[in-house]
Amino acid sequence: MNNLNTVLTNIVQDYCSEYGVKQKDLFRQINKTHRTKKVKDTYLPVLRMALGYYFNQEFGIPKTHTSKYVGYSSHSTLSHNEKKVKWFLDNEDLIFGSYYNKLKEVVAKYDSDLASMRKVVIKP
Repeated sequence: MNNLNTVLTNIVQDYCSEYGVKQKDLFRQINKTHRTKKVKDTYLPVLRMALGYYFNQEFGIPKTHTSKYVGYSSHSTLSHNEKKVKWFLDNEDLIFGSYYNKLKEVVAKYDSDLASMRKVVIKP
């Protein structure tokens, strides 16, 4: 059985590769004067929001730790985006929904590894 950190890292890498971006793209700083939010026609903020929300909700991983997987410098952005994600899901937003459903497909590949790890709290 893999440890949770390894599995989550693999999920992030596989999810990014589904969109033709690299995991390191999630960690790119966005220039405040020239906001580049897309890489290869993929919205990086949406990737981050989907990953952050899913990891926090499904695995109970604290936002401070989750932020390190998804490219945020702190947990505050995850907290701010949580309301947005809930709204997107409640209102069946097509753009966010496509990213979120793709994430669930990627995570499904790891179900056997994750079965015993659901709602595990990781201490940073």
